[in-house]
Amino acid sequence: VLAAAAALLLGLIAAFVREGFDERVRDPAEVESTLGRPILGFVPKTRALRRRNWTTPLPAEEADVFRTLRTNLWYALADESSRSVLVTSPGPMDGKSTIAWNLAAATTSVREKVLLIEADLRRPSIASGHDLGSSIGLSNVLTGQASSSEAIQSVPTWPGQLGAERYLLKLDVLAAGSPMPDSGELLDSVAMADLLSEVEQRYDFVVVDGPPASLIYDAVPLMTIVGATLVVVRPGSPERAALIQLRKQIATVDARLVGAVMNFSDRERRYYGYGLDSRPR
Repeated sequence: VLAAAAALLLGLIAAFVREGFDERVRDPAEVESTLGRPILGFVPKTRALRRRNWTTPLPAEEADVFRTLRTNLWYALADESSRSVLVTSPGPMDGKSTIAWNLAAATTSVREKVLLIEADLRRPSIASGHDLGSSIGLSNVLTGQASSSEAIQSVPTWPGQLGAERYLLKLDVLAAGSPMPDSGELLDSVAMADLLSEVEQRYDFVVVDGPPASLIYDAVPLMTIVGATLVVVRPGSPERAALIQLRKQIATVDARLVGAVMNFSDRERRYYGYGLDSRPR
């Protein structure tokens, strides 16, 4: 009995010590206090969001999550002149590309012309996830090998409805394009700033899928030319120091941090008595 009690006591002490040294961020309130901005959406982990064929329309429950994010983002921007947002994250594998794609897709139902730019040139995933052509894209436009009109592809996204007629909404996508050795320099160039200025005149809204902000420099110049930056956080993934550094970096370049998205979250299911069904589909 004494040995069992001692083992239990040591286990509790070890757990408290481990918790004390664990710097990973899990709580939404901690994310808000660390970044100093609100959480604009909670995205669950579901089978529909894990699949690679992102052009397949989402089930109604998952689609509503991104419609809520879209609406909260528009109210947070509170400025019709803000026509672009950068989606980034503290580190890799946080699901920012999935968030960027579905945010852009959700926006097509309320904005006539929406463009998604894949600016993660080092580890692009959008073209492969949507069976898009990847030979011509952003890198080719920035190096003068192609025009933006030649590189932009139009793809179907979510179904819309006008009366009794159903149809697929369209989203324009500028994929990453051909691999380039100096991707960071390309994003931090006059050509990139000019391109964003050009497409902001042609589109109602532009979503930029950027690289992870805490790993490489590539995301920093993008923060300075977009209307706002949206940070995707995966609970238990980033350390508090990484979020603090990201907030400081955004402030250093005088960029606008509009808010955060909690990805792989179970808050939706815990908060509502209805809505997302966690059973396999």
